[in-house]
Amino acid sequence: MQSQSFQCNLCWLPLDTTQRHACTPCLHLYCMECVGKLLEASAGCCNVCSATLTRQNVKAVQVLQPAPKYQLALCGQTPEVIMQAALTAIKCYVQQNDLSGQFRENKLQGRMNTLHAQCSAKLQQVHQAYQKAKSKSAALAAQKASLEQENLELSSKYQQRSSQVAQLKEQVQALTGEAPIKGRSSLGQLSMQVLKTLCSIK
Repeated sequence: MQSQSFQCNLCWLPLDTTQRHACTPCLHLYCMECVGKLLEASAGCCNVCSATLTRQNVKAVQVLQPAPKYQLALCGQTPEVIMQAALTAIKCYVQQNDLSGQFRENKLQGRMNTLHAQCSAKLQQVHQAYQKAKSKSAALAAQKASLEQENLELSSKYQQRSSQVAQLKEQVQALTGEAPIKGRSSLGQLSMQVLKTLCSIK
């Protein structure tokens, strides 16, 4: 018994065994501060089961006391009264254990939900970053392919122009060996062809 602890069914703080607390007719336990709030509220009911609470039906109790303190508490009572009191006390004990277990379970579930939400948000961020990096990689790959295609086209044009220049040089060399008059006429035509060729180079 001493290793256990009960919590206030409103604020869920542990109930000090050295202090007096409140027990309702529906067998729920509250610290004096919380039961005062419930009694002062307009509804005036138990926050667990909504049972009506009044200053007359709420009793002050001390929780988890050693057995010798209550050894003579029911002396002089009939067995029926003793059994009824014991049954009520056992019901209260079982009910408080159930509520404490439910509170711990809800608290754990809340933590799990928070952790799940955080993991989902982080996963979403990672997925978005991956999609962004994937799009950027695709754009860079397309840009690289375009540059490679342009490079091939430029190389082809360069080879074509180099071939044309080589042919023109051969023609110039051939003309320099011909007669002067014919050479001048052919050289003029060749000069025009060179100019056209150079103008066509972009």
